[in-house]
Amino acid sequence: SDECRSKIFAAVAEAPKPIAGAVRITLFSAQFWDHALDGVNAVQAKGGVWLGSKMAFLVQVSTWDIYCAGMKVAWCPRKELSDKDFTNEAAIKLFNNGMAPVLDKLQTFCAPGQPAGVLGCVVLTTTFQDPAPARIPIYEAYNDAIRAGMKTRGSA
Repeated sequence: SDECRSKIFAAVAEAPKPIAGAVRITLFSAQFWDHALDGVNAVQAKGGVWLGSKMAFLVQVSTWDIYCAGMKVAWCPRKELSDKDFTNEAAIKLFNNGMAPVLDKLQTFCAPGQPAGVLGCVVLTTTFQDPAPARIPIYEAYNDAIRAGMKTRGSA
């Protein structure tokens, strides 16, 4: 939503300047791909000291899609995903459509000579969890989608 995007951009804009010789860890908790893209775009838009510092991105988005679309939890923040008629196939398609622009952005942003080109970027599959055996196929479907999306982009 525009409200979430505004909050992400505002948080980056308000971050203190880096301190020489110090390591700074900035954590964006992005539940869905569009929020991850907003985080990268906010850092890029801020420019200046952010882009002049060595940085890396670690991105892991899928847990909320699994909770919402795969498990249909009542507390999903995106009700359309947890609708009982929203199929796993439709969910994976939506997931892939959200993931593609983020991977495209990171491929550029993390390339040699770019802001995260020295330290690089990591795109992870699902978070460590111990799902019930019946849920493993749901987790694997999202992991497979991420691996497929990274196939032509990844370096390792």
